[in-house]
Amino acid sequence: MRFLFKIKASKRIERITYYSVLSLILLYAFCVPSFGSRPGLSYSVYAVLGLLGVFTFLYLIFFKKVEFNRYLLFVPAFVGYALLGTLFFSHQFRGWLTLFLLSVSFFVLYYSFAVVEHKNHVLSVIIFGIFAFSLYYIFHYRSEIINFSTYGSEAFRLGDYFDNQNDVAACCLAGFSLSIYMLLFAKKLFKLVYILPMLSIFLVGLTTGSRTFLLASILIVLVFLYFKMKNHKLFYILSLIVIFGLFFGFINLPFMATLKERLLKMIETFFSSSNTIDTSAVSRSIWLDYGVFLGSKNILFGLGYGGFSIFSGVGTFTHSNIVEVFCDFGLLGALLFYSPYLVLICLQIKNKDRYLQLTLPLFVMYFAISFSMVFFYNKMYYVMIALLSFISINSYQQGSVKTYKETQIKVYEGS
Repeated sequence: MRFLFKIKASKRIERITYYSVLSLILLYAFCVPSFGSRPGLSYSVYAVLGLLGVFTFLYLIFFKKVEFNRYLLFVPAFVGYALLGTLFFSHQFRGWLTLFLLSVSFFVLYYSFAVVEHKNHVLSVIIFGIFAFSLYYIFHYRSEIINFSTYGSEAFRLGDYFDNQNDVAACCLAGFSLSIYMLLFAKKLFKLVYILPMLSIFLVGLTTGSRTFLLASILIVLVFLYFKMKNHKLFYILSLIVIFGLFFGFINLPFMATLKERLLKMIETFFSSSNTIDTSAVSRSIWLDYGVFLGSKNILFGLGYGGFSIFSGVGTFTHSNIVEVFCDFGLLGALLFYSPYLVLICLQIKNKDRYLQLTLPLFVMYFAISFSMVFFYNKMYYVMIALLSFISINSYQQGSVKTYKETQIKVYEGS
């Protein structure tokens, strides 16, 4: 017992444990896109998560008390409910086990963020973890990226060495969004540090050939700029004109040929009378309708993890997170999945938290990409929802403490 008291009183051990947690968050943010879906290496992600859990637990036991919050229950409630459809229909228990481990990662990450406590420090280590991945990615694909002659080919889509290109793009979208936020809202001198991560991560996202990444990146920039310039509407309008001008110039550069061709084919398929057909866009639109149809037939529990893939005969996801979650886990499962966004943002609005300028744009972005990307099983998504939960709940608790102290002062003065 005396030994435990010595540990608790040791500032050196406290610092070592604290910086271990901080370092492991960065390492986890690097490992998720680097090794998360690679055979034989994916277990390293869980090893890092396990170490992060151990150091977080030790810090909370000896040096800090963090209370459990009821708003954290939405994620395990969604995962628990997802088991029902999986039991009754799809029987994809390995896939459900992944969801269960992701819910564990959510709690480990939330409490590790609570250990770090400083919100900008948490944002920074996540950004630099994804930045480290982008450098690893660029090094691996250096010959393809340098070879400009390949950019005009529609087949020029990189990233499958690490994961499905859309999942790599989702990780880059998270890193790019946080980088833009810090670049716009961090302290004046320190914000310059985020220019290189932003550019590097953005380059990687473009090379995946993901249309969703490009359009969502523009959306997140526009929303962040609105929060930055909402009191200067003229500057905001001018910024919009500049951004769209840069976009049309940028999209015509040689290395954007693949993305430009994919965007034009999609537009011509749905809005032109030409014979151009984007088979990817057409098949996805059909899958969306079929996913809604299958989900409506099993509206209570859904078809279980991977249910659309199995019962539609398509063999893949619907490419829409909203439809996929509805089809696989039913209406209640979909509501449980999206509830944290609304609840957490309501907490921040109630508390008038300045970090609403981060969480609300991210909510808008994730809702927007829900129509063209599936991310309910994506490890980086659970990093982001843990981050949003930490920011919202921490701000709400600090606001509650502040309100309580102000009330006590008023009572004291009144007496």
